[in-house]
This record gives sequence, C-alpha cells and structure tokens, in this order.
Amino acid sequence: LWIDHTGQGAVEIAPCGDRICGRVVWLKNPGHKSKSGKLICGTQILGDLQRHPNNEWESGWIYNPEDEERFSAALKLANANTLIVTGYLGIKLLGETFTWKRSTGPLQLCAPPANRPT
Repeated sequence: LWIDHTGQGAVEIAPCGDRICGRVVWLKNPGHKSKSGKLICGTQILGDLQRHPNNEWESGWIYNPEDEERFSAALKLANANTLIVTGYLGIKLLGETFTWKRSTGPLQLCAPPANRPT
C-alpha cells in the first residue's frame, strides 16, 4: 500500500496479468467523490504498467479520479519505501512527478484489497 503525495489516499499496487495496476483502498475522507459525484474509493487509478529494468514500470496509465482525467504513467521504485510516480501527456519530461511513500501503519480500508478474499 502506498500513501499518495497528498497524504489523503492510499493505493494498493498489485499484479494484473503480466502487468501491474493500482486502485484506491483508503481515503482520509472515505466519502470523497469525483466532480461528477462518483465515490473515489475502490477506483482503479493505475493500469497496464509494464516492468522494465531497474525497478521501473512504464507504458501504462494513471487516472486522476477527482478530475476524471487519464494520463500516461511511469513508476520508479527509488527505495523500499519510496515510489516516484510520473503522469504525462505525450512527453514524460513535461509531466508531473510525485513521491508516494509506503504505508507503515494499519489503515481502515474503504475497499477490500485485490489479492485477498472479500
């Protein structure tokens, strides 16, 4: 589980086929909704990321559930507890990069983890 750059949400990142995906499983405000009124908890926000050398995943997408916008994405594991997340349109160098931190404590999940029985 990774706490996003805002500290307001946590994303579970897990395999989905031969790639990785991620979805929101914790929110500081579990009732938080997108601008169109959809609940954000449980929303898939990462998809189709392919593993590359050096703890990197690329060629996938990231979805901003608040604004309901989707961007190309790349992830890089900086160390065991730090994930660098880049979202971009077209050229990665012109994208936005955020730092997510691994969750260190128990969280009251608002959606069940993907790899565990519900």
